[in-house]
Amino acid sequence: MNCFSTLSRIVAALIIGASCANVASAAVPNNVSGIIPFAGTSSFSGTLTYQGLVRNYIAIRPTKSTLTGPAPAVFLLHPRDTANLAMANISLAGRLSANYGAWVFLPAAYSGQWHDDPSPTGSQSTLPDDVGFLSALMDVAVAQDGVDAHRIYVAGYSNGGYMSQRLGCELTSKVAGIAVISAALPRSLNSSCRPTLALPVVLMAGTNDIAVPYNGNSTLDSAVQTAQFWLSNNRCIGAPTTTNYAQVSGDSTTVSLSRYTACTAGSEVRVYTIQGGGHTWPGSALTAILGPVTKAIDATLELWSALSPYHLQ
Repeated sequence: MNCFSTLSRIVAALIIGASCANVASAAVPNNVSGIIPFAGTSSFSGTLTYQGLVRNYIAIRPTKSTLTGPAPAVFLLHPRDTANLAMANISLAGRLSANYGAWVFLPAAYSGQWHDDPSPTGSQSTLPDDVGFLSALMDVAVAQDGVDAHRIYVAGYSNGGYMSQRLGCELTSKVAGIAVISAALPRSLNSSCRPTLALPVVLMAGTNDIAVPYNGNSTLDSAVQTAQFWLSNNRCIGAPTTTNYAQVSGDSTTVSLSRYTACTAGSEVRVYTIQGGGHTWPGSALTAILGPVTKAIDATLELWSALSPYHLQ
């Protein structure tokens, strides 16, 4: 079973008839067709030319906010061979704008795949420089949209989760925290990742993930090894505090959280283990064909709760 192809077919159904058009200007201030709407928000599609390539993104912003000063932003990175519009709906991303006054940016990977592998000779070596592209888009968000440069968070699902870790490795001067959903640390990234700062990290992994094996494989660290990497990077010591979430009726999964807070100042690591969980976005109803989706937690709200208290110094 090709899990990525299956996922692409699922999310394609979410965007039939939707228009995420390529536009010539930097931003089009009208709502993007197909995004699940939330009161108090608006969305627009935009482009950014980087290295001669016209790259697309969607932004969701609050129309009314009680925040004073610049707004925080969450960059949500979609899985391989899917779409940023689908990512908006899988995660119900508009809630972050509606309820917390955050901007949400949903960039699109070139040809559907993020360049998460830093190896200069690997299979991804011909892909565009996504670290540079996403860094440039963060600059646009700060300069053009008034986003707080000290509160930019990155979360990714599957291939997007690999990419969020690469940004945590290479853009610690810009990224205030990362969340990794249904993804592990690629071994090629483990061998080269040398973050210059500690940063808060959220990890969510299902034990029955059919695409990213919980116990790892020849190219991916296991979920435990991935957690250990970030614990070591953040110099976390001691035992975590553990929370077991109540099981939801009719839900075959159970969720436990190990929270490590005795880490370098300004960082922590939260590890969500989803017993029986599949290659899914927790709390979403849109990815069940890729395995059980836990209803015990909502990934979007959990990652916001974990990361939003932190900011770059």
